[in-house]
Amino acid sequence: METKLIEKSILIQAPAAKIWEVITEERLNRIWLAEFGAGNIADTDWREGSKALFTDGSKSGLVGVIEVSRPFEQITIEYTGIVTDGVEDYDSEIAKQMIGYQETYILKEEEGGARMSMTCAMGVDYYDDMAAAWDKALDKIKELAEN
Repeated sequence: METKLIEKSILIQAPAAKIWEVITEERLNRIWLAEFGAGNIADTDWREGSKALFTDGSKSGLVGVIEVSRPFEQITIEYTGIVTDGVEDYDSEIAKQMIGYQETYILKEEEGGARMSMTCAMGVDYYDDMAAAWDKALDKIKELAEN
């Protein structure tokens, strides 16, 4: 599958620790993950080596592993398969296409706040929709962290 890299960055008037909280705490990440679709959740403890399930209201989505988790600095998720109706799939053709895709969030303190940057490899067929969803998600992260 042909891929394209989504790269986004936003300056948030809050410390990196607060942004980290918005990204990783369930009560807050449910709010910004909803920008990708109603009912989207992250089921993970965000620790290196932990499984991460990103699913929607139909219990379908992606499964991965937290490759890097440096509090207040970086999270990298490497996708290893898909989830369909709550069942993890690592062997179908579409699941195999997800293997090796990564999503990374980087936080860097700047004067007056912190910059959150993200990168995510995406199939070209989904690029425009996902890039637009990331714009909304970053705005929501900013709103949650600043309030």
